[in-house]
Amino acid sequence: MDNLWQKIPLSDYENHMSLGSVGQLQAMNRIMREQCSSSPVR
Repeated sequence: MDNLWQKIPLSDYENHMSLGSVGQLQAMNRIMREQCSSSPVR
């Protein structure tokens, strides 16, 4: 069975998730920034 999510172009997905009304990309960037700064690589 095909995964329909794999048929969506990455650029379409990222553009949708970065919309102000969705805000998901901004939230993910903030979460990743917090995780990276709280656990720096030595």
